[in-house]
This record gives sequence, C-alpha cells and structure tokens, in this order.
Amino acid sequence: MKILFLHGWQSTPGGVKPTYLKDHGHEVLNPALPDDDFDAAARIAQADFDRHQPEVVVGSSRGGAVAMNIDAGSTPLVLMCPAWKRFGTATTVKPGTIILHSKADETVPFADSQELLRNSGLPSESLIVVGTEHRLADPESLAAMLGAVEDAKTRIVSDQRLPVWSRPYFARPGGRPFLFYVVYGKFENQPSLSASLYRSAGLPDGLDLYHYDVEKNPAVLAGFLEGYLWDELRSRNPALASRISESTECLILRGESEDGDTLNYLRDCVGLLTYFLDHGGIAIYDPLMFQWWEPEDWRKRIFDPAGPVPRHHAVILTSDEPDAGLTWFHTRGMRKFGRPDLSIHNVPAQYREAVIDLCNRFIELQALGGIIDEGQAVRMKSIPPGMVCHHRGDLDDPEFNNVHVEIDWQE
Repeated sequence: MKILFLHGWQSTPGGVKPTYLKDHGHEVLNPALPDDDFDAAARIAQADFDRHQPEVVVGSSRGGAVAMNIDAGSTPLVLMCPAWKRFGTATTVKPGTIILHSKADETVPFADSQELLRNSGLPSESLIVVGTEHRLADPESLAAMLGAVEDAKTRIVSDQRLPVWSRPYFARPGGRPFLFYVVYGKFENQPSLSASLYRSAGLPDGLDLYHYDVEKNPAVLAGFLEGYLWDELRSRNPALASRISESTECLILRGESEDGDTLNYLRDCVGLLTYFLDHGGIAIYDPLMFQWWEPEDWRKRIFDPAGPVPRHHAVILTSDEPDAGLTWFHTRGMRKFGRPDLSIHNVPAQYREAVIDLCNRFIELQALGGIIDEGQAVRMKSIPPGMVCHHRGDLDDPEFNNVHVEIDWQE
C-alpha cells in the first residue's frame, strides 16, 4: 500500500513510525515538513499527495493537523495524537478517519481528540486509545497504527455525502437482505476505490468478498458456467461467453445485511461491482435473479440510474401451466431486499399485463421497505376482486431461493 506519512513538529523523515510501516511491506512517502511555516508544510504535503496519489494518509501530531488541512479527496486518514487545535484551521475530519491517542499524552490533550470525534460525527470506535505518551512509538501503538492503515480500504468513503437510498415504506418485521454476485475477469494493480465516482463507501458490514483463481480453484470458476442461463448467454453473445470461459479469476461478493430504513448496502455493492467491471471485470453473474450482466447493460440499468430502481434488481418469470392458456408468474431477486418473492398461478391470457403490473407494484413496495400482510387482499381495477396473499415456502425453495408470497387467483 502506498502511504503518505506526515511527521510531527521537530521531527524528521525516516522516524520510528514510517520505518515501521516500511518494514511491514508498505511504500512510504515521507516528505520533510518545515517547523516554522505551517502553510508551507501543508503545500508540500498537498504537492506530494497530488503527485503520488497515496492510498492512505497518516499524520502524527502536527502532521495530523497538516493531513486535516490538505485536500485528500476520498483517501482515508489515520491521525496520531493530532494537534489540530494548535495548527491549521480544520476542525473536523471526513467519515472513515481513525484517530489514535494516549490518555497519558502530555503534549496534546486526549480531550482534543474526543472533541474532534464529536465535531466530525464519528462513531466512538473511530478513536483508538493506545500508548503511554505522546510519541506513540511503543510496540502496541505501532501495531495499532499498522492495523488502522491496513484496514483503510474497508473505510474508503467520500468527503462529500453519499446519496441515501431511502426506504420510505420501511416496516418490520422483514428478513435479512442477502446479496450474491460473481464477477469474472482478471484483477490486478487495482487503484483505490473512489467513493464519489462510484457512489460507494466500500464493502458493507455483513458482506464478504472472495477471490478465486483458475489454478487453485478451477471448480469455483467452472461451477457457474453451466445450465440454461449459461447456454442462453453462449447463444446470445458467444464472444462474451468465450471471454468468461477463458477468465483466470473471479470475485464473489456474498453475505447478509441488516434490514433497515435505507438501501445503502445495495448502493455500496452496486458501486463496488461497477468498480470491478472498470478494473479488470468482464461480466457479472447474479444467481438470485438468474441474470448474466454484460458491462454495458449493468451500467445502463443498475449503475447509471444513480438510485434504487427495484424492478431492475428482480425479474418476473413465466411458465406454462398444465391447463392450456394459463400461465404461472413468479419473481426472483427479492431476497436482496429481505422480502419474499411473488407467485401467481393460473393467470388467464387476458390478465397477463395486469398481473405484470401487480408484480411490479409489489416489487417496488417491498424493496422500499413495505410488508405484504398475511391474508392481504389485492385491489386493482384491472384485476377481478378476490385475490388474497399468503406467505409460503422457505429459503431452500429451489424455485425462488427465498420465501415467497402466493397470491391466490380466484377463478
């Protein structure tokens, strides 16, 4: 990882802390900052930042104040006993910043960092209490600094507020949203995620990212390249299917999020997956909605709207019923929202469009947090009265990989 380390007052490049980071395999930029001119120190730091584009900025004491007073964009900060009340004009830090401070600090009061935490609206865990004096050069403090630096990629957030994907109909009880995506390609030398460009704060809590390569895990890469959907992609776009087959790596993003009043977890994952497409990815497979996404379609339907469009994250499928002229309508993908999928059997041909409209309305309602009550009646002018909703199934149901609501059709 490339680190810009900004040293403190009456300190010099090559001290204990930057050396510790370098000895643990990181590239450390450590410019000399003048003691007698804070503005000049900030200009030097800004120039180094602009020239080298580090992945994290570490500032110690006065260097922490310097870090707070440069434009570091979405690059995360790690501040060690920052002397922000003595130097510079900045009084807040960006989301994702980590502060290390000793309660026994004899130079910069620990209370200063507590105040900075409050000013910035940071959670309490953003302030790590460590060490026995101001320098934080003891083994425990150095290890804490290293851990904060190496965790920085999971805290990459924008210095501008990310858009909130709200759920205006949110109600309980709902289920836990579950996401599952596979990205094929080759992933190396990836730059830091730009939170502002991709509208993403990184990997959400509860989700994991796994990397597999064809030499060590051939069965994983081959496991998704079979069945009807794969055959359909090979027929529709043989060139892309060939590239996917020849991919040497894949990433799997998978896990559960807490059910809440926003879809920010989905926003973050959409941005992260788009970032992977832009940096080595060639296609995304979404097994929850039975969809292979080509990059252009993913951007057009999933990323470019810049907000949640629920019907683009779920699919309405149809199957012929045994009786001629009747159709089974059912959805897939609602598990992404922690809500049940939908099932409507024995739909006559004249009500096909009305039932599609009904499915889209329920997709929208549930994705934005709403709940379909047991026994809820369906009232639409385009559909005969008497349709009733009943909760059915479990997460292991192969038709949905989810629970579902059966909307009984009254013949």
